[in-house]
Amino acid sequence: MAASADSATIKAVTDAYVTFFNGGAPADQRIAVVEKGQVFAPVLQAQAGNPQAQGISVTVSAVKPVDATHADVTYTLLMGGNPVLPDQTGQAIKDGAQWKVAATTFCALLALQGGQSSAC
Repeated sequence: MAASADSATIKAVTDAYVTFFNGGAPADQRIAVVEKGQVFAPVLQAQAGNPQAQGISVTVSAVKPVDATHADVTYTLLMGGNPVLPDQTGQAIKDGAQWKVAATTFCALLALQGGQSSAC
């Protein structure tokens, strides 16, 4: 049975998503908030140099804990402030004390873009 999300969990998961999907954030900040970040580093560093990626952001509309270390996340990906992928379902994973964007979520988006990573 899933627990309800407490405000600290909702904030931590939302913060991880907002940081990760901030196209203007430095690659090292994005690497720190995604599961398998070091494996994704080359992809994230390449995206950091892409002017189109700079306009990406996200809004999180729901965080639903699955268990103590996993949560389902409903989010909308924005480009230049306009929704391009509304109401997507992603996951968050608790790595130690830190909530991160789950690798499966980033892999699914990479696949949509025609990209890939050895972490997927």
